[in-house]
Amino acid sequence: MPAPSNGSHPWIVVQHTATEGPGLLAGVMAEAGADVRVVRLDLGDLLPAPSEVTGVVVMGGPMGVHDGAQYPWLTTEQRWLTTAVDAGLPVLGVCLGAQLLAAALEHR
Repeated sequence: MPAPSNGSHPWIVVQHTATEGPGLLAGVMAEAGADVRVVRLDLGDLLPAPSEVTGVVVMGGPMGVHDGAQYPWLTTEQRWLTTAVDAGLPVLGVCLGAQLLAAALEHR
């Protein structure tokens, strides 16, 4: 279960499509006292600075980890994930999110 937010820094759920949201994780995180903010990369939302985040959950999507030409935000997201991990943030990747996390860490 995620650690509760410290009140000023939310957990970020990175969402790639309308159909790949936090689902049951949202309820679990709320029960744990986490302040959760969904970031919709497919709608142009920007990722916050890792220093403004308590933890990260990266959801799935139909695209692949190497589809940066079609989805340019995937490349930005991989760099951001490297920075988030280097900052010591807990990161959970689900499906595509796990692929992005692995690719981000492969080149660090």
